[in-house]
Formats: sequence, structure tokens, C-alpha cells
Amino acid sequence: MGRTKFYEGIEEMQADLDVFLKTHNTKRSHQGRDMNGRPQAKAFIDGLPKNQSQKEGTKRKAA
Repeated sequence: MGRTKFYEGIEEMQADLDVFLKTHNTKRSHQGRDMNGRPQAKAFIDGLPKNQSQKEGTKRKAA
């Protein structure tokens, strides 16, 4: 199996790559251990550290 599409320019290739990456990261379920079918972007966001107000479940008022 080889290449099925030939591109005339960088812009055309970039457009297809953008569509692929968006689908791959936001729609396709993550195959890793303990990911429970979450998309990769969701697994990444869930893994980010939460700030103190998010941990406590409260919002701080601006001074």
C-alpha cells in the first residue's frame, strides 16, 4: 500500500493534516491503559494539574 493522494502544494497538504490531527486528538478514543475510551485531548486536559480553587471547588474573589 502506498500513497493514495498526491499534493500540488503545502497548503493542500496542511489542510488535510489539520483535519487528521483534529479528528485523531478529539474524536478517536485513546488506546492507552486506564484511558477508558477518552479522546487524547480529554486525557491530556484531565491530566493537567488543577489550581487551588479548582481543587477546593470554590472560586476566589478578585481583590
